[in-house]
Amino acid sequence: MTRGPKLGYYHDKMRVELKSEGGLASFPGLNRPVVIDTHDLPPEESDRLTKLITAASFFELPPIVGPPRPGAADYRKQTLTVTEAQRSHAVEVFEPIADRALANLIDYMKRRRIVSC
Repeated sequence: MTRGPKLGYYHDKMRVELKSEGGLASFPGLNRPVVIDTHDLPPEESDRLTKLITAASFFELPPIVGPPRPGAADYRKQTLTVTEAQRSHAVEVFEPIADRALANLIDYMKRRRIVSC
């Protein structure tokens, strides 16, 4: 079963997970992982998430983006993992996030955490 048009080279079904760590005021409830399976989303929401992943060129990103400065403390780290049929890729992203497309993807995932509380 196909759910809307395929975007780029991404498949219809993806599992996307965001884990957050660190920060000055790190609260466990706010750091719980967010897991989204695009197959479980309405088609328009699945397309939106797929477009965000495509815009960020997620599978081309290095494993670590924006590492903290040496000696930096209280930084926040987001680990984003996207798994599809033939591959999985994880990226550790340190805040602040300079790449706007990647920041939009992570912000989308963070909003999903708040909605599901």
